[in-house]
Amino acid sequence: SLGFSCDPGSLEQSADGTVVLAARLGGGRSVFRRTAANPRWIVRSEYVLPEWALALFRTLERGQHVVLSGCLDDVHLMDGVYRSATEVVEELALGLGFEIVGRYDQADGLQIQPECQEAYSRAAPWRESARPAQNSSTPGTIAETPAQLSGASLRERRLNQVRSVIGSSADPDVRDPDEAVGVMRRLLSSPEIKSLIIVDFADLMLDTPPIESAMRRQLTLRKAMRQGGHWRQDGSLDTNGNVLVLLADNASRLPPWLRSSGPLVTTLQVTAPDMSERRAILAQELPSFYGASALPGEQRANVIESLAALSEGLSGREVRSLSSTSRAVNVSPTEAKQLLSVHRLKAQKNPWEDLDSNRVVQAQRKLEARVLGQPRAVQAVVDMLKTSLSGFEFASPSSRKSSRPRGVFFFVGPTGVGKTELAKGIADLLFDDEGRMLRLDMSEYNQAHSAERLVGSPPGYVGHEAGGVLTNWGFEHPFSVVLFDEVEKAHPSTFDKFLQLIDEGRLSDGRGRTADFSQSILVFTSNHGSQELLTRLQHEHVWPAPTEVEKLFRDAAQKKFSMELGRPELYARFGNGIVPFDLIRPEVASGICRKFLDGLAASALERRKAILQFPDDSVVEMVKMILMRDPRQLELGARAISNPILEEAVRIPLARWWIDNEVADGSTVAITASAKTLEVNFSLL
Repeated sequence: SLGFSCDPGSLEQSADGTVVLAARLGGGRSVFRRTAANPRWIVRSEYVLPEWALALFRTLERGQHVVLSGCLDDVHLMDGVYRSATEVVEELALGLGFEIVGRYDQADGLQIQPECQEAYSRAAPWRESARPAQNSSTPGTIAETPAQLSGASLRERRLNQVRSVIGSSADPDVRDPDEAVGVMRRLLSSPEIKSLIIVDFADLMLDTPPIESAMRRQLTLRKAMRQGGHWRQDGSLDTNGNVLVLLADNASRLPPWLRSSGPLVTTLQVTAPDMSERRAILAQELPSFYGASALPGEQRANVIESLAALSEGLSGREVRSLSSTSRAVNVSPTEAKQLLSVHRLKAQKNPWEDLDSNRVVQAQRKLEARVLGQPRAVQAVVDMLKTSLSGFEFASPSSRKSSRPRGVFFFVGPTGVGKTELAKGIADLLFDDEGRMLRLDMSEYNQAHSAERLVGSPPGYVGHEAGGVLTNWGFEHPFSVVLFDEVEKAHPSTFDKFLQLIDEGRLSDGRGRTADFSQSILVFTSNHGSQELLTRLQHEHVWPAPTEVEKLFRDAAQKKFSMELGRPELYARFGNGIVPFDLIRPEVASGICRKFLDGLAASALERRKAILQFPDDSVVEMVKMILMRDPRQLELGARAISNPILEEAVRIPLARWWIDNEVADGSTVAITASAKTLEVNFSLL
């Protein structure tokens, strides 16, 4: 039933009904097993067949045409040999007994496997005179003379057509796509010789201008695929066994009737290697790793298992090249986590390796100066840095759990209290650049297709080649902070992506590539519960204690995720990373006001070479008076102090005074205010 050619004596059956078959697969030998409990043939553990290849094998058994897309440039280990996706298809076809196996692309033309030369010689002598005249008006079709039509039986005419097709297909000049499609049509419609043709870069061939030629090729190919079989009255497919396999890098460029599976066509994805495939590749490559020769035999299996687990998401080429990375940086395969980190991050400098105790001690002082009035939030971040510096984990270094992000936080609290500012501070502290923070406003991801924007569209859809916003950032900035602002407003379809990010520290895009976030910090924010707090302030006119504010926001967030969103598991993943932020209290407002005034003075010095002086705290006292008269302005947090208070009281009057009085650049200006009249005075010094 497999269709493989077997050697004599290769079929064995044991007393328990297990049947073992040593079968030929292309140029090698492979072992398959069938048991009484499971009558279908399955691959033995000694031989690893990629999942997509196994699905392809079953599809070819049914005689269906196939469209392959996905990781077409990857390599796959079969019988101890690394093969391309095209070579895997060829090996399966030869093993299934196809007599003609060929591949076509517009660069190399139509090429036939060497194993098929005997089939050519059986069908017709290889000589130019065996080719009938070719009709120039229709490329790829073969004209029959009147003598051929009258002097040959129906079967002889078909054999003559097959012979002529073989003569054309073996010709290296068959590069023109119109001519090649005509040859494919003849092969697919012939029941005498079982043929399989692989069309590489099919998306280019079927979408190449001019449009008239592309449409003609599509029509010819579709008719050829329809001629390859018909439906019986019982609904089953009667096929002559000839198959067309189309390989497309960009499946969206294929016509719609090819992109979706149907009665005659099946679409399959060539996927990255799974655990068993990675294990097989690593077992073969382990001897070439740095220091692998000194590993005892019992340790090698554990090393392979650790590397296979941590290399999930890598392509076959990347898994194979781990040995090169190991030798280049002198890292033993026993240091699986370190080796994978170096390999994924290429030659980039790891800022986490520069983290020392002095820097962590300074971190608390720097962050507290940057984010005022949030000592608990700053302490939570510093604790994360200390934990990372210590290296203490509940999982072993080779465990998958050790690939989680360096830090995961859920900042929850009123608006304008420093949640985003603290995230920027983390990026600046660790990576020396605030630009190493990606901010995603999750209110923009509230539609059902939102998850696709993060990771990219799946194959066959618009935007597939562009990738996703989040995954592209991960490829370019493996050391960074990712801020998911107002996470509760995101569509539930994105929550599964968040779970994968938090648990595994990686995310695969629509093209099958895996972005690594294990060296990043993830920050989720929410202000859910703010309205309840503000309502309480308006009615009670009493500022709640920080512990009360913390409990209010924790309870509100838990209720939101558990009751309303129905995703308690996401809230649970935050764990100790849940950080409630306090209100901007009156005593903190003074410090925030001074911070904004310092920024105003810095901009005046940079742009006007001017010096702004504040001789006393009169401007700060004026701001406090404004807040006391209208405490509701603190609903906007620190933003209310900069705009509208300081914007209307200081910045706009200063600009008006400067321009109206034609103040020269480089001047020194003193700024004071009256808390009673709420007016600001400017004077030249």
